[in-house]
Amino acid sequence: MSLDLSPGSTADKRNNPICGGHMSPKKDGVGRRGKPSKPQGTVVETRVIRDAAFAERITIACDGHPHVPTMNRGRLTWVKDQFGERFKMKISVETVRKWFSGEARPRPDKMNLLAQLLEVDEAWLSLGITPDMNPSEKKVRNAVASGAVNVVAGFIQIGGGHPAFPTAVDKRGKDGLVDLYAVIKGAQYAFHVSLAQEVSKGVYRFVVPRGYEEVTVLGVIPTTPLRCDFLEMPADLIRKHEERKGGYSEVEVQAKDAGYASGRDRWPRITRFDTRLSAEA
Repeated sequence: MSLDLSPGSTADKRNNPICGGHMSPKKDGVGRRGKPSKPQGTVVETRVIRDAAFAERITIACDGHPHVPTMNRGRLTWVKDQFGERFKMKISVETVRKWFSGEARPRPDKMNLLAQLLEVDEAWLSLGITPDMNPSEKKVRNAVASGAVNVVAGFIQIGGGHPAFPTAVDKRGKDGLVDLYAVIKGAQYAFHVSLAQEVSKGVYRFVVPRGYEEVTVLGVIPTTPLRCDFLEMPADLIRKHEERKGGYSEVEVQAKDAGYASGRDRWPRITRFDTRLSAEA
């Protein structure tokens, strides 16, 4: 019996899938002869974090604002809606999401409005710097501030206490919250030392970090080249008189009646470091 395999014949069509043959269909994930088929190409979106530091600052600003919802409870929508209601500017939730993730930064005009909305300083929100201070001034001030910390440590040591500086792996030290640890007459302290900046005659401004409630804040006011006044700055008084800037707050005090006050509240003065902190009202 002969079999016609010439092109176009019935037998040829049965064995040639191109011509409509009936080879076994390929099942999902399985190719010919039972071998697994190669998976189809999958596109995976890669999100690039461009500015994680800005993402952290905008989160800090929102966490410190009394009217901003918590994350995953409407925060992104709130920011979008506020831009529309207050500034008549349309932005998408996706845009806001990218700000919070660090995938994108607001353009300068939106950065200004965002700082207004969150009631923080624009220079801090955008760049993480203290306002009204160029890089060279900041470098000099940081050196002077370190000197103030050393002065406090010296007085504690002279008074018989035991000062210690934060280690390189101390998170509170790295974050600028703790400048100095000390044991004074058995009592342990974590100090943040804030050096006063004279903004006008007899008026001084202190910068205190976020989280000041966790530490003892000491204010240092240079009065002459070889003399400083030291203030204990209780958290409740800071909270009452602070101007929140985002990752930090500013507190202004005024020299008054041989002491220092904000409004009617007087700041306790520290007159000695050889006993547990004693203050003079």
